[in-house]
Amino acid sequence: MPILEIETPKLKELLFNFKRYSAISEKWIQRAIEASAAELHKAANRENVPWRTGRLVQSFQVAIGRLFAKVWPSAK
Repeated sequence: MPILEIETPKLKELLFNFKRYSAISEKWIQRAIEASAAELHKAANRENVPWRTGRLVQSFQVAIGRLFAKVWPSAK
C-alpha cells in the first residue's frame, strides 16, 4: 500500500499567523469601509438626492469608527 507523506515546512509560522488573522485583516477591512463611506458621501449629490433648497445635500455627514461607517443627512 502506498504511503503519502506531506510536510509543511513553516507550520508553526502558519499557525501563528492564523491566530493573528483578525489583527492582520482588520486594517484592510477598515480601509474598505472608509472607502465605501467616502463613495456614499460623494454620491449624496444633486443627481441622487431630492433637491429643492440644497439643505439636504449639504447636510450629509460621515462618522467612521472601528469596523463601521455611517453616512446620514442631518437636515430636518
